[in-house]
Amino acid sequence: MKIKKCKKCGKLRCKTISMALCYDCFKKYKSECDKRYRDKYKEKLLKKKRDWYYSGKNYICEECGKEFKRGVKREFCSRRCAYNYWKKNGIRKEKNNPMWKNGSDGGTIKKRYREYLEEKGFNPEMTGCEICKDRNAMVYDLHHIIWRSEMPNHSKLHDPRNIIYVCRSCHMYLHRNKRVAREKLVRERKLEELFDTKL
Repeated sequence: MKIKKCKKCGKLRCKTISMALCYDCFKKYKSECDKRYRDKYKEKLLKKKRDWYYSGKNYICEECGKEFKRGVKREFCSRRCAYNYWKKNGIRKEKNNPMWKNGSDGGTIKKRYREYLEEKGFNPEMTGCEICKDRNAMVYDLHHIIWRSEMPNHSKLHDPRNIIYVCRSCHMYLHRNKRVAREKLVRERKLEELFDTKL
């Protein structure tokens, strides 16, 4: 087997590589070629996309009043402007929101439960998790004591007595140890009376 030198770096190279380069130099050369090809193709593609996207009329953003150009008619120049406008004017709230599920979406349940706690004189930020009393958790969840899967269409499923404000670790614990963790809560909150069944 003949062993020759690489024309670029002078290292010994194997005869099996068709070019006059060693493996490292060939690898470098190949990656450079690929990059050049990708850049060339990317520019063409972006130009085509840009031409289509900005080919339309000039529009004025309803939130900030800035003039912008789009291929498709839009009311806002960015998502941030759209979000600020909706928030300011109460658009896409509750029933107007496409994610609305007859009052059972997370935001509405959380709002109702907060109001329930405030009526009782509790502040969720001050009390924290209702099980471990941790006030510095990264995420807090609402946990249904009687799960949605057990009584999916029950009218009392989202009742504040059936909901508990917990940190993420306690939420996972309640799902793992369903029977042990739940009995005390069912007795304290009188959920058997609420659901008219033996739990």
